[in-house]
Amino acid sequence: MDPPPPRLPLSLPYVALQPSLPHVLSDIAHPDSSVATEHAWLSVYRDTESAHARLRVSEGDTDGSVDVDVVEGQDRVTLDMLSTSEFVVSCPSLSLPPTVALLPSPLLNPTTSSSSRAARNPTTQESPAPSFLSTAPRAIDSFALSSDGKRVVLAGRDGQARVVEVVQYEGGRVGKGKETALRGHVGDLVACEFFPSNEVIITAASDMTIRIFSALDGSSPRVLACPPLRPTSLTLLLSPPGSNGPHKGRHFLSTSLAGTLTLWDLSLAPSSSSAPSSSSDAAAVRKWTFPHPLSSGTAFLSSPAGTGEDNAEVTVESVCAGRYALVGSTHGDVRLVPLSEPGSTEDGRIIARLPGAAKSAIDSLAVHALSSSSSSSDGRGWLVAAGARDGSVSIFRLARAALDGAEAELVASWRRTAGGSSVNEVRFSPRLRTSAPLAPSEEEQEEVSVLVAPSDGLAYRAVLQISTGAVRVGEEFVGLDCEPATAVSEDASGRVWIAGGGADGGLRVYERGGAGVGGRRGA
Repeated sequence: MDPPPPRLPLSLPYVALQPSLPHVLSDIAHPDSSVATEHAWLSVYRDTESAHARLRVSEGDTDGSVDVDVVEGQDRVTLDMLSTSEFVVSCPSLSLPPTVALLPSPLLNPTTSSSSRAARNPTTQESPAPSFLSTAPRAIDSFALSSDGKRVVLAGRDGQARVVEVVQYEGGRVGKGKETALRGHVGDLVACEFFPSNEVIITAASDMTIRIFSALDGSSPRVLACPPLRPTSLTLLLSPPGSNGPHKGRHFLSTSLAGTLTLWDLSLAPSSSSAPSSSSDAAAVRKWTFPHPLSSGTAFLSSPAGTGEDNAEVTVESVCAGRYALVGSTHGDVRLVPLSEPGSTEDGRIIARLPGAAKSAIDSLAVHALSSSSSSSDGRGWLVAAGARDGSVSIFRLARAALDGAEAELVASWRRTAGGSSVNEVRFSPRLRTSAPLAPSEEEQEEVSVLVAPSDGLAYRAVLQISTGAVRVGEEFVGLDCEPATAVSEDASGRVWIAGGGADGGLRVYERGGAGVGGRRGA
């Protein structure tokens, strides 16, 4: 008799490290420090069970080095320090295998050592983890990296948005350069993206407008009105990376809480000096209406049809050829929309639903193209990740047959907290670990990883075995202290960037490897 199928969503363990640990390490390693020992905490959770340990941070055998030991810990919590920003935590009693916990990279998120000479712990335990940049006390609700790595755009509450230039220094360090304010929105920003030129930005806000900004001077030449309810996502329709296709973002999609998916033509958008509400309709070249509010959206290209060459004519028909949109609703379903078909008021076709009876909003969608050897027998397919407000992440396999009427297959579903901290963003990664080199695209893909930004601040990388649906936590990203992780991204070098909401307002960068090596430190 076959065993019963596992209850979904699965429950995954998680690791919580003291967010101010980078400051503790910096205090001990500082050459002028008179403090030889400090303490920090480490906790492991799974469902309603937990294990906790007290860490001793002390001077190492050589100048500037640091040792970390578990001095008090039930259930034999074990810690390996690989560097001052990379640890491995395990807890057999809670079935936690060795799991990497990353602190913000000291090269990219500089710490400031305490000036105290007191014998007691001089580090403020409530200090936030160091960050590449901070907007505190204002939250970062969305951000985007330019593809050339030279700029980052930050978007937040009350119309606050700015572009920050990223300066590269010798030795791998980066720093903040020129900052340019983006003014025009009067509501909370919900999405932002760079165009392929990396000099133009698109944003959407709760004031029910979509704006185009110059990343160079902050000017806003075009604005679109998208009433009656706020937009929830933006998706640029681009030619495939590396191709000579003509599609550079002139056409894009937006979803809204009014239950609409809109295809826009930016060339028809009014200038910012015009009244957007009176002249935006012409730019909305296609619109689909659904029975429930839409909380997320994305798109993918099913075939190279319509990619064209640089001199090809850019039309609605060419940009939509072979393209499909995926939209997530506040009722927990994912619908597939062929963009080549005219807009309508049809309900659309549901291809996936969150497991269980709950109808939780899907606040983030991501799609990943599989190699043919990783998909089902009918050829190339896709994986779809849905991050939900109930704290679950669900992965569906979308075979080619699903484009013609079949439903997507549920591969895996999990959550990490019993209360279900909501998932603000999910993003597929081309790597299984931070800073790893990219695998050749022709290699058979047996595993895929998903970066997850949840509202409890415990961002992580999940690794999924495609054939079996087995999932594990590959990396924990430490830094946020009970504030939400609102967005996550990955740059061309494989470094992971995570934004903090609430009063944190920090943008932190994580990478594997670093200075200072320690040995095995167990309880």
